[in-house]
Amino acid sequence: MANVLQQYFPMIRTRKEILGEISENKRLRCIWQEWNEEQQKEFMKFCTGAKGIKILYDSFFKEIMDPDSAPERLEELLSLILGQKIRILKILPNDSSRIADENSLVIMDIVIELEDHSIANVAEEKAEAGKPVLEAVKNVLGGQVKEVRISKILKSGACCLSADGPVSLEMERYMRKLEGGEHMKAQRVLELNADSAPYAALKKAVDAGDQATVEKYSKLLYGQALLLADLPLEDPAGYAELVCSLMV
Repeated sequence: MANVLQQYFPMIRTRKEILGEISENKRLRCIWQEWNEEQQKEFMKFCTGAKGIKILYDSFFKEIMDPDSAPERLEELLSLILGQKIRILKILPNDSSRIADENSLVIMDIVIELEDHSIANVAEEKAEAGKPVLEAVKNVLGGQVKEVRISKILKSGACCLSADGPVSLEMERYMRKLEGGEHMKAQRVLELNADSAPYAALKKAVDAGDQATVEKYSKLLYGQALLLADLPLEDPAGYAELVCSLMV
């Protein structure tokens, strides 16, 4: 990804190059040493192109740069960033119609046309690249989930659970407290963070044809998503054994 971004953002460099410049500049070195480990990691991710700036997650920014109500603002901003005139062709479907919600609007959510009339659409390419992983996880989980997809809302966590259909996760949790209501279940969707370490391990196993590891990580991520959604594990003991097996 960094190599692709460098075509448009020449300032993106390798970790080694950045650390080299910091070590040679006394002022930069002092600033770097004052930061905690988390701040250093955040800065490094931004400079190497691994992560975008947080202004794109800000609710105020999303409101004034809403491509539905004022597409010319976002087009001008992206044109300045990319150094060439661009035109927004399409906004990819989001989980909410409000741009100020928690879903982040970044360049990857937008289909744009560049000056040479080529089309840039990182999000769909990313989703297509993850298709074998998503299909592998769905095959393992079977009917436990309706769908497995790349998440647009996760920024740090590895996975989460959402619902697709008339019954929400909140309704399912409520009905579980009522007598006879435990049979009402949401159509569960497992969402995975494609930038997380567990996803990388899962993809590596899929690429290597390691079905045993694929099954372990699929079940582990689904179990974690259940816990995060405050839903019970069907086999707590089995989940504990699974976690221990991956810690060895």
